[in-house]
Amino acid sequence: MDIDYRYINSNKLPKEILQIENLLKNLSGGIKDILESELRAGNIIYDVIENCPEEDWLQISLEKAFVKNYSIEGIEKHIHNDPHNSCIEYSSSKNLVSIISPA
Repeated sequence: MDIDYRYINSNKLPKEILQIENLLKNLSGGIKDILESELRAGNIIYDVIENCPEEDWLQISLEKAFVKNYSIEGIEKHIHNDPHNSCIEYSSSKNLVSIISPA
């Protein structure tokens, strides 16, 4: 599956969309599987942030909640119960990437 502009928040500038497309080309393994499953189900990439929370880390934020629970080897699930911004996160410390959605 090609992850391109069709799956990225349309409020982004063209330059930002191209940067996001380039960052996502290098995804692999379980994180890519989760992202592709979510996009096929109609979710949209809300934002992509580099170097957050650590250097060389890639954080992908989805617009809507995950459509299902994922159990993939090497991928950790975290539930953040912040009263202002609750979210669910799947992350791979091996690949330094995470996907976050609203809870």
